[in-house]
Amino acid sequence: MTQLTQTTSAVAGPAEMTDLLPREHAGWLGGFAPLWSGEWRRWWRPRNALASLLIWLLICYGFNLLTMVGSRVNPEIQAEVAAEMARSGQLPPGLEGESGPGSVDEMLFLGGLMMLFFTSVGAIIAGQDKLIGERQSGLMASTLARPVTRSAYLLSKFAALPGMLLTMALLPFALVVPTATVVYGAAPSLATIAALPLLLTAAIVAFYTLTLLLGTLFERRAPVLGVGMLACFMVMQLLPQLLTLAPLPVTALASAGGFLVAAGLFLAIALQRFATLELR
Repeated sequence: MTQLTQTTSAVAGPAEMTDLLPREHAGWLGGFAPLWSGEWRRWWRPRNALASLLIWLLICYGFNLLTMVGSRVNPEIQAEVAAEMARSGQLPPGLEGESGPGSVDEMLFLGGLMMLFFTSVGAIIAGQDKLIGERQSGLMASTLARPVTRSAYLLSKFAALPGMLLTMALLPFALVVPTATVVYGAAPSLATIAALPLLLTAAIVAFYTLTLLLGTLFERRAPVLGVGMLACFMVMQLLPQLLTLAPLPVTALASAGGFLVAAGLFLAIALQRFATLELR
């Protein structure tokens, strides 16, 4: 057997023997393209994408629809609530429409805040299994045993993000706007229409990235969900106050910028942590 191996090596020559050796990954993002493609296809499987869209239409669009219909059935109660929020400084300046308290912009703003909470929680739930689940199943170790860099592996998890933004926030909000126009008989202002989707998308990106970071710090789902939810509740306590400091377009742009800066910081820490992560 030894003679056969030696003979084969001699006949094969250096070039052929090189092909039998494992190839080194190229650069910082070695193996990124196939990993991204796999994650992308996994998200956009018809059943997965359709299920996500239906769930978030039910949650986000359904909640806003019930709120709008309720405000039409009991306009006095809704107007009183909106007026009280305006007096207590819980609504951005200039948001009250020509119809007074309970206008379409006010109700859309309040519905948008609830959408932000729902979608942020959804981003945490969707992200908590990306690293923890694959680490526990052994898929992470087997994937990283191939010519794939750890940075490419981590960044490929963002392939699900475009689909999440579309199904969780953008499409439901795109249906909420014309529905609000029909229910209230007036269109929301362009400032409100532009500000709320920007805020929603930035928040989803931030909380999804935070969850990936937590996945590099903890080995179990419970602390990832716990810390993520705690951060979400803290933000939801602070954000409405920040949005009342100036007109909505200004505060929404500033808040979205803050979310994206936080996401960049979370990603940088996650990459550094994941590069030294021990896999058992």
